[in-house]
Amino acid sequence: MGMHTTIHGKNSTPANGVDGTWQPIKVNAAGQLEIATLNGELSQFNRLAGGAVASYTQISTSTTTVVSTGPCILYGINVTTAGTGSTVTLYDNTAASGTKLIDGAITTARGILNDLPNSIGVLLTAGLTVVTTGATPAVVNVFYAPSV
Repeated sequence: MGMHTTIHGKNSTPANGVDGTWQPIKVNAAGQLEIATLNGELSQFNRLAGGAVASYTQISTSTTTVVSTGPCILYGINVTTAGTGSTVTLYDNTAASGTKLIDGAITTARGILNDLPNSIGVLLTAGLTVVTTGATPAVVNVFYAPSV
């Protein structure tokens, strides 16, 4: 079993007139140096959890919606109203083409659909585009966070 050590090194970059700040540095089991997360910091976002960690976009029409124009983390979708003949397709792209993530008919309001690996979110590298269709469109909420 490897040993883990956390040390603190001083950042020499002045900030707000102060000559540097103390940054925790971690040595992992492989002997590599890493910047350790701060108390209360979420490692998947590399930031403190002082505000919202995810956003959502609600779609209630038959349309193509660009949810994110750059890399983001997709957490899932929530179907609050099924509609009639509704479908939803999610793409890792800034257009309705490319890699399909979710593609299917919406037959019932199902709550959060999180068929994503490990239910922790999936990093999308290009962006996020959602296409919804239907005679009476479903009401879909898409949960995501900008990648940092």
